[in-house]
Amino acid sequence: MSMKAIFSNRLYKHKIDPDFVMSMDHTLRVFNQAKQFRYQAEVRELRGLKEKSPISIHQRLKQRYG
Repeated sequence: MSMKAIFSNRLYKHKIDPDFVMSMDHTLRVFNQAKQFRYQAEVRELRGLKEKSPISIHQRLKQRYG
């Protein structure tokens, strides 16, 4: 059974002020860069451990962040 949306709150780029669209684009790019940098830092930190771990890096990150 499919659901139909009667009312839509979607925002379309061509109906919004171009400065606002560019601002949102920049914000999302900076956020994604920061998130990627932090994830890579975690991986580098976990790979730097001397002893072998019984679980993988990805499983440890998943346990840490849910």
